[in-house]
Amino acid sequence: MTTGETALQPGEFEHYLDEIFATSKRRIAYLGKHGTISGAPQIVALPPHIKAVQFNSGNVPMPIQDCFNSDYAYPNEQQASTNNTNVDQALDRYNTHAITDDDFDAFIDSQDDQNKAAFNASQDRTNQTLKNLGHEHPEWQEQIVNLFQESSNFLLGSLVWGGVYSAMESMRTIKRVVPVIPEASGNIAAYFKNQL
Repeated sequence: MTTGETALQPGEFEHYLDEIFATSKRRIAYLGKHGTISGAPQIVALPPHIKAVQFNSGNVPMPIQDCFNSDYAYPNEQQASTNNTNVDQALDRYNTHAITDDDFDAFIDSQDDQNKAAFNASQDRTNQTLKNLGHEHPEWQEQIVNLFQESSNFLLGSLVWGGVYSAMESMRTIKRVVPVIPEASGNIAAYFKNQL
């Protein structure tokens, strides 16, 4: 495809970005409420004419990489790290009887809310920046939509927020760290390094 060309129909670019954004918000809300990825809303599937666009980590334009790294990967990586630190501190306080079961459950609820807010803020920034990039460079639109869909699926899957929410829900009962919590931040870093 040459500069300025896209295979997408008018309005399709924004439609798919907005759908990915909306379903991601529904999925993180579901994870926070139910503590499991089982039954969670799925990120919108892309039609074949968009999924057919071939790209690899060697040909993602630098402005797209910058957007995903600064607006999406880094904030989620930082929030996962903060979540891990906060969970460790709450468990220490619980194990030394400084807080009760109810206090610990209230902490989990509060941490869930912080995670959702951070994810939604990064999702919103990413969506807006990607729209701007796609309008400036229509030839990038299919690649942008593909990357946003794939990275949203990853962040809300079992290796990051889906796993963290499930682990935190089980911590209400077992009161110890589940491995996905300390691993989530590293999983994000590795994914975006490979993807971009």
